[in-house]
Amino acid sequence: MAEITIEQLRTTIIDNDALAQDGFEEIRAIAKLALMALETPAGQNSPETLARAFEAIWGISERVEGAISSNAEEVGCNYVDSRFESRAKAMAEARHA
Repeated sequence: MAEITIEQLRTTIIDNDALAQDGFEEIRAIAKLALMALETPAGQNSPETLARAFEAIWGISERVEGAISSNAEEVGCNYVDSRFESRAKAMAEARHA
């Protein structure tokens, strides 16, 4: 991997901060509306509307997580869950045994 500059890291951090702030604001707004809906009789009678709100939260979470992870990976700073990788490796070895 090529040497990463301080400016590239700074840009990545700023981009990730913007992604996180935007994504969390969207999630917060949808969650607040869903909770408010549960406080009304009409909201109690609209499970599909609430389901769509939860699907939107899920989708936003996945989109933001993927974008942040991709940005971090581009500069060699992505989180790697070594315990997960160890379990996955052990599972693959067990299947081949």
